[in-house]
Amino acid sequence: MHIIQTSPPGTRTPDLDALSIKHHAEQCLYFDIETTGLSAKTSFVYLIGCMYLEQGAWQLRQWYISKSSEEFEMLENFFAFIRPFTCIIHYNGRSFDLPYLQNKARAYLLPEPFSGKDSVDLYSELRPYAKVLGMDTMRLPALEQRLGIQRQDHYSGKELIPIYHSWQKTKTPKQLDKLLLHNQEDITSLMAVTESLAVPRILTGSFSLQSSQNTETDYVLRAKTTAVSPIQIKYCTPFGALTLQEQMLCVTLPLKDHSFRLYYPNVKDYVYFPKEDMAILKTLAMNRDKNICIPATIRTCYQWIYMSAGQTLPSREEERILRYYMQTLLLF
Repeated sequence: MHIIQTSPPGTRTPDLDALSIKHHAEQCLYFDIETTGLSAKTSFVYLIGCMYLEQGAWQLRQWYISKSSEEFEMLENFFAFIRPFTCIIHYNGRSFDLPYLQNKARAYLLPEPFSGKDSVDLYSELRPYAKVLGMDTMRLPALEQRLGIQRQDHYSGKELIPIYHSWQKTKTPKQLDKLLLHNQEDITSLMAVTESLAVPRILTGSFSLQSSQNTETDYVLRAKTTAVSPIQIKYCTPFGALTLQEQMLCVTLPLKDHSFRLYYPNVKDYVYFPKEDMAILKTLAMNRDKNICIPATIRTCYQWIYMSAGQTLPSREEERILRYYMQTLLLF
């Protein structure tokens, strides 16, 4: 077993306030593994890397082995090392890295490695916002490209397996460098990806209304966000458009006959009246003819808000509209 520790220059501490679980930076550990296959029963992990903050500087620590018989020693060492950390951060680790290592721990009769730790899967946190982020797939390389993250390594984990097997025989330094670089850049990119959690944070209410405008064709609401978006976003829905750049959020609601549709996120609480083209709370519709209404759907759970020429709504009402818009945004 071999251990390498370095302090990559220029590593910036990500905004960990965007995480769903709050921890001090010193308590957090980013990690990624490289394996010879997908099954813990028929393959082994040959490289583990992690980054953590120590005395104000981010440290990169990598464990690697040259043969499968060293796997137990490496895992035992890694599990002991991560014990003091209270939060582990990964990308799609919930589906692969964590169960893989947990299966290995059971096979080697080692203690549960992640017991008592909070786990943040950046993939799971960002996946619901794929459309807003302009992503067709949430695979890490695609997200890195969207965020403008540059890599020297261009191999996939699968493509590294034959390189590792070749290195086992030849011990060529260049091949080892490729393996270590891929693992390092996977981890450092996770730190950059953490910044994109600002987008879910903004869309769940981290903003304050700044101004509004009735142009007679659109009702425009502008807000300032507390978090900074790392990317520019333009997203259109059937009921309006959203743009986000750094800390400026703009929502444009199209007006039809001086009215716009206000959608409600709690669809199951509403019924829709087709003739009136509006949804009403079930509790308010109890005394109305049930034969002329149907259960509301995502696309019919709305009411029309009338706006006279040049009119704007009270700021509290506009903030409510903004929050409803953000809540229904992901439903379309």
